[in-house]
Amino acid sequence: MKRSWYNLKAAAGNKPAALSIYDDIGAWGVSAAAFIADLKNLSGPLNLEISSLGGNVIEGVAIYNALKRYGQQPGNSVDIVVMGVAASIASVIVMAGTTVKMPANTYLMVHKPWGGLAGNADEMRELADHMDRFESSLVLAYTARTGKSEDDIKAMLKAETWLSAQEAVDQGFADEVLDAIDVSASCDVERLPDDVRAMFKPAAEDTPPADDPPAGDQPVEDADDSSVSAFAAEATALLTAAGLENHAARIVLASTTLDQVKARIGVATEIRALCAVAKHDAEADALIAANKSVVDARAHLIDMLAKDDETREIDSRPKNSDQPAHGAQPAAVTTADIWAARRNKGVTK
Repeated sequence: MKRSWYNLKAAAGNKPAALSIYDDIGAWGVSAAAFIADLKNLSGPLNLEISSLGGNVIEGVAIYNALKRYGQQPGNSVDIVVMGVAASIASVIVMAGTTVKMPANTYLMVHKPWGGLAGNADEMRELADHMDRFESSLVLAYTARTGKSEDDIKAMLKAETWLSAQEAVDQGFADEVLDAIDVSASCDVERLPDDVRAMFKPAAEDTPPADDPPAGDQPVEDADDSSVSAFAAEATALLTAAGLENHAARIVLASTTLDQVKARIGVATEIRALCAVAKHDAEADALIAANKSVVDARAHLIDMLAKDDETREIDSRPKNSDQPAHGAQPAAVTTADIWAARRNKGVTK
C-alpha cells in the first residue's frame, strides 16, 4: 500500500515483504496508526530501506515499537538498510532492525529531541519535563541495540553526533558496512552539515558546448548527459542570482525544466516578501525548503500573527496623566533551527 512517505509491498512467492521510508516520519497527515495497520497484514521476513532526516517523535517511537515487536515474532525478521541518511527519529526506527546494514557512503545521526511552545513560564517548564521523558525513551532504544551506557548515549545526543557507516558499526548502531551505492537524496540536503552534504553533490561533468543548452521546456530526463549538466548549471545560476543558492540543490533535483525552476523562484520571492511584511523574515527559508505554496505560506504567517496577538504582554501598571500607558508590545517569539521549523506541530526530532 502506497503512502506519501512510505511504501509497503507484501511478500510475493518466496520473496520477503519490502518496506521503504524516504521522507519525514509522520508527515502529510499519515499517522503511525496507518503504518502499523499495514504492518499487521504481513508475516515473515521484512526488508526495510530507509533514508530520512526524521520527523515526529511520538509517531517514530510507535513505529519503532511496532517493528521491534514484529521482528520478535516467530518466523519474522526486520532487515534494515540505510540508503542515505537515518537522522534523528529515523535513527531510532533503525534500532528496531533484526539486522542493520549501511553502505559505506551513508550516515546515521542522533540528537536530543526538539520542540517549541509559546506560553507562560509554567508551560515552558512542563515542556522541558516532557522533552526529558521523550529523550529517555530514545536512550532506551539506542542502549538496547548498542550496549552503551545511558550516560554515553546521552552525551552523543547532546553533541548531535553524526556517524559514518563504519563508525556506526564500530559503536554498535549497525551490523555491517556494504559497498557504497549511488545515493539519490530524498530529503533537503541543505539541512545537512557541510561534510555530509558534500557526498550528495553530483559528480563534476564536462561543460557542454555553449551553443547547445537544453530548451527551457525540454524535460531533463529526456536529455543526454551534457544537456543535463547544462540544465543544472543554468538552473543553479538562476537560483543564485535570485538569492536562493541555499535551496539550489533541492529545487534543481525536483525540477525537470527551467520553466519549473523559474516558477519556484517566483514562489520563493513572493514568500520572502510575505514574510517581510509579516515581520517574520526568519520563516522564509523554512517555508521555501518545505516547498510551500504562496497560499500555504500566507496561511502559516496568518497563524503566526494570531499567536503573536495571543502572547502579547499585558501592561498592568497604574495609569496616570504623568505616565502615559504604553501599548502592549509583541513578545519576542524565537524560532527553532531548521529541524523544528519544518514541523507544523508536535514534538519533533
